[in-house]
Amino acid sequence: MIMTERFPLEVAQGFTVQGVDVNGNPNPDSWQLRLRTPGEDGAKYKTKGKHGKEYGDYDAFLPKGKIGRYILHIKGLDDVLARADKERRYKCLGLHLGQFLIQSPQFPIVITEGAKKACCGLESGYITVSIPGCTMWHKPQSKELVNVLKDLCTQGRRVYIALDADFRNKPDVKREISWLGKALCDRGCDVRICVWDLNAGKGINDFIVNGGDFDEVINKAMVIAQWEKQFNASQQSSENNRTQVAERNRSSKDRPPSPVEFAQGIAETERQRWRFHNEQKTWREWNGKYWEAIPQEKVGDYIYHKAKSQIKSNAWVKDCQALLERELRQWQWMPQSQTVKAFSNGVVDMETLELTPHDPSHYNTSIIHRDWWMPKGEPIKDPLEALKQYCPHIWEAWHQA
Repeated sequence: MIMTERFPLEVAQGFTVQGVDVNGNPNPDSWQLRLRTPGEDGAKYKTKGKHGKEYGDYDAFLPKGKIGRYILHIKGLDDVLARADKERRYKCLGLHLGQFLIQSPQFPIVITEGAKKACCGLESGYITVSIPGCTMWHKPQSKELVNVLKDLCTQGRRVYIALDADFRNKPDVKREISWLGKALCDRGCDVRICVWDLNAGKGINDFIVNGGDFDEVINKAMVIAQWEKQFNASQQSSENNRTQVAERNRSSKDRPPSPVEFAQGIAETERQRWRFHNEQKTWREWNGKYWEAIPQEKVGDYIYHKAKSQIKSNAWVKDCQALLERELRQWQWMPQSQTVKAFSNGVVDMETLELTPHDPSHYNTSIIHRDWWMPKGEPIKDPLEALKQYCPHIWEAWHQA
């Protein structure tokens, strides 16, 4: 192992692990030394990035092995293989985990902390990668994702964040979870945050070994907004107070808001009203029945009239609008908009023909300006009789012709 060659005296202090890159090649940047006894700083691991630049940068740990090796472990793999033809199925079994994920951008992954937990997550049925520490999801001196995460966390993939459950007691862990989640959202990932009772185990390995149901944790994983709401009022109040004090220390009381602050404020209040449809590069507004396309000038004018008493130039408005686009960007418009159709009196599921009220979660971008109507009783099988019964004007015009 790389660790044995570079730190021969330290190997006796614990055991080392090293992952692979997305092509299955050894990834020396991902090694970790698991100490038998925690160091003076309380750390249980030593990683590459903490031993100086001569050893290079750290990276996330991706377990070694091909799909065929884990065919009985990974949940959802049967569905992928069942949809493939015989030749593709055979090739798929020979792919390394990373190669399979690159070719299957909709297949979910879990991100945790520590190599042991990644292996435990994989044994529990989920392809799991681990970062060396809660702050080490990005490269040093940069917010760019480490290489393995950058390769795997692509648009459309669901990513579960399952760092340690003591985030409630450690504001820095909670902050890193939030930042990582938002960084992944910016890349178009569908992010979910895993939560379980700290008393059942701090890490996912402790939780699973203690008999915890990790499938249930995955099923109940929260989107970022929902996760942030679950903190109790005292924690939130304390954090708000610290934020306010920091703001007062950084700037005077009456300074105008920055474009970033103003855009974040608008996004918080207008998220259910506006979205930026990234695939079509257009703004959309929920009008009560469907997401209607609107000109970008409408958004700009709204920002201007809200802030005109506090700003001095149109450049501020443009900056704020560009930042608001980032805050409200919908990378992939939801596929359910293709299976439900909006009518004047509600939304119809085209498979069940069930009529439900209009709702922004259907993501309809158009509407049929007619009421949905279903005939009562048994359907009329004769097409001419059906035309006469349900469309009398058309039948009469056609009959006279």
